[in-house]
Amino acid sequence: HRDLHSFPTRRSSDLRKPDKQAAYNTALLRGSIKEYVESIPREQMELGKKIGAGGFGLVFKCQLNGKTAVAKQIAPGRLTAKDLPLLQNEMCLWAQIDHPNCVKFFGACFEATGFYYLLCEYMPGGSLLDRHNALRPQATPPQTPQMLRQMRQIATAMEHLHSKKILHRDLKSANVLVAEDGRLVVADFGLARYCQSDSEANMTAETGSYRWMAPEVIRHEPYGTGCDVYSFGVLCWEMLSYSIPFPQHSPVEVALSVATKGKRPEIPAHSPRSEERRVGKECRSRWS
Repeated sequence: HRDLHSFPTRRSSDLRKPDKQAAYNTALLRGSIKEYVESIPREQMELGKKIGAGGFGLVFKCQLNGKTAVAKQIAPGRLTAKDLPLLQNEMCLWAQIDHPNCVKFFGACFEATGFYYLLCEYMPGGSLLDRHNALRPQATPPQTPQMLRQMRQIATAMEHLHSKKILHRDLKSANVLVAEDGRLVVADFGLARYCQSDSEANMTAETGSYRWMAPEVIRHEPYGTGCDVYSFGVLCWEMLSYSIPFPQHSPVEVALSVATKGKRPEIPAHSPRSEERRVGKECRSRWS
């Protein structure tokens, strides 16, 4: 059993993309990855238009066996030895997630076409952040029953992740997508990690997005599922306010204030009703 560092070292002039892809194919398809990730033949997928970019490459709308899906294109030639374990981790954890409020992972194409493709559900409604940006100029308070239903959808998705001992670590409105039927679904598992025990553990600090990051993560302290719970509280506040937290400050300023001064978003003034106050108290309890 060898790791990537044990592959023979070659001069840059000797490197060829097929050689690198072959080595990465071998590494990706060995071990636990084969147990979780379904291999999809390239001929079952037809690429469509580009719709975005991810951490490892471009994102395309595609047809998978005649149905609309998303293909995350990855160029093996651009991957480093440090990138490969991150890619393996994302695929292995994502393949274990099966919940109506989480974006479904269909599998991956590893065939020698010059690219890898990770294939998942297509969400035509954009992100929750997009929706908030569209609603904010209208200055209309959210409808409490609908908002509570949507909060519960995200909460049950996170409960599913935690039941499998998976931490998301980057929950925010930009990573919550809207399905065709209106469901909210949690997406982007690139920073997700497996946490073996329910107790807090030493994991990579300052992981995620500063505005939604739990104070213990910012302070380089051990953390666990509470980091996602904190981010969920901030997300609930976003759903009340249609705003990102502390928009007038830079992300680094927010992180310092949250970690060292106990700063938290204020519940919006347009939330006078008892139901919305109850939501506000719930958010506050998650920020303690």
